[in-house]
Amino acid sequence: MTELRRFIPPWAVSLPGQLAAVAALKNPAYYNEQYEIIHHQRTVLGEKLKQQNFSVLPGVANFLLTFLPEHTHLTSSTFIEACKERGVFIRDAQNMGVTLEDNAVRFAIRSRKENERIIECVKEVLAQK
Repeated sequence: MTELRRFIPPWAVSLPGQLAAVAALKNPAYYNEQYEIIHHQRTVLGEKLKQQNFSVLPGVANFLLTFLPEHTHLTSSTFIEACKERGVFIRDAQNMGVTLEDNAVRFAIRSRKENERIIECVKEVLAQK
């Protein structure tokens, strides 16, 4: 099994996820609606993260690659752990080979309500001393 692991991407898409993607692609109206929602929410979440002094890289995927604010006491791992304690799961971008620094994190684009919860969590974590 260990030998096979080196051929499996760390964030592989499950079979149900693949089937859902194929079904969505067969329904162009649904696909376009979801694309517009994600595009809009990515823009909104990116702007709110910038207001919290995150550096946000441009992109078109269903996530935002960001860097923690410059003058924070947090590393990507301590930030992610603090968010997890609040029930918000952020991905550490360090294992993606993004940077040698320890401040890259990735936010998945979610619904408006979930993104608002993410921003509230971010504010709480950044306010910690």
